[in-house]
Amino acid sequence: MKKNKITGNKKNKKSRAKIPLLTDRWRNTIIIGLIITITFILFSKAIRFQFVLWDDNSYITENSLIKDLSLEGIKNIFTTPVIGMYNPLAFLIYSIIFKFWGLNPGAFHFFNIIFHLIAIIVIYKFIFKLTLRYETATIVTLLFALHPMHVGVVTWVSELKTSLYLIFYFLALINYLEYIRNKYRYKYLIYTALLFILSAMSKPSAVTLAPMLFLLDYYISRNIDKRLFLEKIPFFIIAFFFGFLTIYTHSEFEDTIFDVNKSYSFINNLLVSNYSVAFYIEKLLLPIKLCTIYPYPENDVFLPLKYYLAIPVIPLILFLIHKAGIFKKELIFGLLFFVVAISVLLRIVPSGFFQTANRYTYLSYTGLFFIIGQYYTYLIDGKFSYSNKVKKFLLVLLFVMIVFYCYRTTVRIKVWENNITLFTDIIKKEPNLALAYNNRALAKKDMGDYRGAIADLDMAVKNDPEYVWAYCNRGLAKKETGDDTGAMADFNKSLSLDSNFVWAYYNRGLLKNKVKDYNGSIEDYSSAIRLNKEFFEAYFNRGMTLCLQEKYSEAVSDFTKAIAIRPESSDAYFNRGMAKIISGQKESGCQDFKKAGDLGLTEAYNVMNQNCN
Repeated sequence: MKKNKITGNKKNKKSRAKIPLLTDRWRNTIIIGLIITITFILFSKAIRFQFVLWDDNSYITENSLIKDLSLEGIKNIFTTPVIGMYNPLAFLIYSIIFKFWGLNPGAFHFFNIIFHLIAIIVIYKFIFKLTLRYETATIVTLLFALHPMHVGVVTWVSELKTSLYLIFYFLALINYLEYIRNKYRYKYLIYTALLFILSAMSKPSAVTLAPMLFLLDYYISRNIDKRLFLEKIPFFIIAFFFGFLTIYTHSEFEDTIFDVNKSYSFINNLLVSNYSVAFYIEKLLLPIKLCTIYPYPENDVFLPLKYYLAIPVIPLILFLIHKAGIFKKELIFGLLFFVVAISVLLRIVPSGFFQTANRYTYLSYTGLFFIIGQYYTYLIDGKFSYSNKVKKFLLVLLFVMIVFYCYRTTVRIKVWENNITLFTDIIKKEPNLALAYNNRALAKKDMGDYRGAIADLDMAVKNDPEYVWAYCNRGLAKKETGDDTGAMADFNKSLSLDSNFVWAYYNRGLLKNKVKDYNGSIEDYSSAIRLNKEFFEAYFNRGMTLCLQEKYSEAVSDFTKAIAIRPESSDAYFNRGMAKIISGQKESGCQDFKKAGDLGLTEAYNVMNQNCN
């Protein structure tokens, strides 16, 4: 009887042991489902948004890489950087989307939202696995999902790479925890390394994962031994590889990326970096007056007052750590997670034209959200002497924060609707930023509002008298209004500021062709080709101008070069066919007409029937 009783108790004990696990699973599923539902409802309006003239043109609408999903096309995706960045996994996803939906912006926006929702799931799973507390996981995930600073990553199609790299990043951290908690089974370490590579192939900022592994070791109080260091060697090799690869791919963009504010003094560089940390903490708590671009301050001897007011921030943080008591480890882990994640983006050596960016917080804020979540958990567990007095207040405060974040996120989402809304918002926040006027002008030009475009470009050159793109774009707008004299003056001004500006030569060549200065036109096209040997449009239009001069053999040569650069161009085949027919190469010309027709130019078949029978 005793044996049966004992056996029965054991069965009941096992049965009771399963209940919390089932409860955790269902509770976590419900929590994640609710957060995903709220987030999707909040961001769903972005599906109706357009592409914007902020990398979307280079990454998607004008990117031939994503339009070829063949084996050769995939090879090109994995071997070709775009605007100095190596993000092949993001471009592979763009290519798949393009394959099924073409350049439908709604499809691209939809998948941006989907990847944000996947990121929500992964973050919840990581935080829950790390802390075993659903309260912390819920708070961290809610703040991550709904924070206004993260809006750009979700509503800006070009930022798919950020949500993608974060997903692989946290999957890698989850597998690293599995590795430690499963008696160092190396299959989990291999999974961690593979996911790290996928994260880095999504966005090079993932290189911070290597030192982040040491931070996890610290948090879970892992013993310091030889294994702890040896197992990290492959991760640092991966980090250094992708770090050097990024430097290499950036090299062709050196003038526009690295040659900014070089004359900042060492002290001012530190002040700018210190301010960036304070800025991100401020915007976490009070996300108002957000902007897509935060330009560097004028490079004077003394920076604006806010850079000096931010000096006490880091000493204050160190003081809070010193006074944190039993919460010290949580505080240190959260702060170091934030610092490590954002370290490669702090711009200690100024580069580019902006010092901070909202999207840089997509990963790094997880550390600060972790502090908030764990602090609440400590309060409800009664670990502080003041827990009972504060926990209800903090719960109300968190609720108010989340409601406020939802409101601010709703407001911020609308900014990304199209080019006009985006750059108007930037101009409102940064009225002296020439780039914003230039890009809004391009949007107005595409809409046929040439006068509005010229007005914006007047402001661009007023704010930056050496802005070569603004002069060039104003020349294009003036050309559309019939002001050829004004357009020529702007193209000349652009070239006087930069004698190697390819697009100014090309556009001046188009203008000279329009006013029948064919020799001048050919000279400008040739200058553009000299500076860019792969300039399809310059070869094509020089060929067209040569045809006007009845230099058909030279024109055939230019069209042939254009076809070599862009084999899918039906117009290049068609015009080469015309040049060949006129110059007596009937058979070869007819072959070009057929090829042009096969590529989709139906007019070519009609011309072929007239000339090739």
